Amino acid sequence: MVFFSENCIVKSFDNNQLHQSKIRKTKEFDGPNYFSLLWSQLLILWQNELITDSSSLKRRFLPTVLKMYSNDIQQEIDIILYKFKVLNMKSVILYYDTYRLINNKETINKLLHLKILLE
Repeated sequence: MVFFSENCIVKSFDNNQLHQSKIRKTKEFDGPNYFSLLWSQLLILWQNELITDSSSLKRRFLPTVLKMYSNDIQQEIDIILYKFKVLNMKSVILYYDTYRLINNKETINKLLHLKILLE
C-alpha cells in the first residue's frame, strides 16, 4: 500500500545517537531544480561554443537570472576545477549522467573564462 501525504517524518542518526524525529514538507516535484537546469544549460551551451562572450550569454539568459545565480555557478565551476586540478579526475559527468566534461587545458580555460564572465 502506498500513502501520499503533504508531510513526512525524517529520522536521522549518527554514530553517537538517534536524533529527534522531524516533520518535513514532502517535495512535490522530484525533478531537477531551477538552478540545476540553468547550470546544465549554461555549461552545455558554453562548452559547445554557442555562448562565447558576454553578449551571447545575455542573449540566452536574462541578466537578472545570471546575477541571482552567479555565485552558485562560480562555486560549481570551482568544484569542477578542483576535481580536475587537485583530484586529477580524467572527466566529470554532469546533468544526470548524460554530459561529460573531459579534463584538458581547453576545458579548464573555458571554465575559467566563463567564471570571469559571471563576475
